Amino acid sequence: MTTLDLRSLGLRPADGTSRDWLRATLLVDGTEHFVDLLAVRDHLQRAMTPELDEMLDFHHMACAVDGPFATVQVDGTPYVLFVTPSAA
Repeated sequence: MTTLDLRSLGLRPADGTSRDWLRATLLVDGTEHFVDLLAVRDHLQRAMTPELDEMLDFHHMACAVDGPFATVQVDGTPYVLFVTPSAA
């Protein structure tokens, strides 16, 4: 198991302004990965920004899970974290 220090990644708002979707890149064995964090609310785990709910739904389908994802805290806000290899 590997521990990832989120502070060391230089997370930035994916759209340039909103902290509801943070993004960074991570190099794993020579392959670039996207690290995406989506801020979530309530026990149903809906995205703080409704337009991002679809992204959460797609990740649920891809992972074949029914319940909520585990979250990480960034500055007191719960986020769902996804690490996805780049397509390049």
